[in-house]
Amino acid sequence: MPNIQCSVCNNWKNSSELKSLSSSNYSWYHNYLSSNDKKFNINELFFCKGCKYTLYTIKKDLAAISISDPSSLYPESMEVEDANEGLTLDHVTFISSDYERCVVCPTLVSPEMVLMPKSARLDLLLLYRLFAARGVHCCRSHLLYGDRLRPDQHIDIENRLPMPTSLSTTQARELFNDLFSLIDTLKSSSHLDFDDPSLTNEDYEAWTGWTIEQFNLMFECISSHLRSSSNRTKRNCFAMFWIKLKTNLSFRQIGSLFNVPGDSESRRKRAADAFDSVRELLISHFVSKHLGIGHLTVDDAKTHNTAYTKVCSS
Repeated sequence: MPNIQCSVCNNWKNSSELKSLSSSNYSWYHNYLSSNDKKFNINELFFCKGCKYTLYTIKKDLAAISISDPSSLYPESMEVEDANEGLTLDHVTFISSDYERCVVCPTLVSPEMVLMPKSARLDLLLLYRLFAARGVHCCRSHLLYGDRLRPDQHIDIENRLPMPTSLSTTQARELFNDLFSLIDTLKSSSHLDFDDPSLTNEDYEAWTGWTIEQFNLMFECISSHLRSSSNRTKRNCFAMFWIKLKTNLSFRQIGSLFNVPGDSESRRKRAADAFDSVRELLISHFVSKHLGIGHLTVDDAKTHNTAYTKVCSS
């Protein structure tokens, strides 16, 4: 197919990649060109997919003019038509495929940016109704554990251009496959997850008896010796130990709480194994460092009302 020039970016594109701007629905764009003293043949106006966002930006600016100046040439209805192909998502805003900027904030691409993971893009869609195509980038600081969008991340939605999301057949198929994959992951994920940063001190104290700081202090002492498995993460394994001591729930109940795979007996065994592993590591790497008075300085000892304190003070 012959190449045709895009009227917006002036790049030459294959005709199959272009859409016509000659329709009367685009009279606002024709008026825009005329007001800028640009000569054009209405039958030779086309735009490529990459310029769709630019057209919406122009439309938004012209809409503001028409509101402030009722005598302007721009009508109230200035739609950018979509071809009747693919799938259009209602109330979902398309994030510009500007691969030179972070899709979360307007920062330009830098060494601090990474390709936005699939799970983080799905977080944008499900939590904020923002669709980001594959291949976009974001700052590392917006990600939790490198693959999920931070739950405390502020995203300015009000000031984003409400650009509708129209997916091609391929994009729609990829999106559904990604959503099905997410559902499968959620089915096997823990009901109680101590890797979740949204858990508060109150949550930690209710389940384990420790604050987050205290929990982390003990966990750091044994984490390098604790093995992860397909059944639970290191942190959840450590939490199982303290939940057992704090609540005295059965190992079957704890296994169900963390959605350990398998039947009731398998869950019981795996939760019990996790408990034993943590117990042995705490004895070897934590208790030995804090048993007796060897770990106390003289000043620390003086704060305790014990016989040893009296000896140190004398």
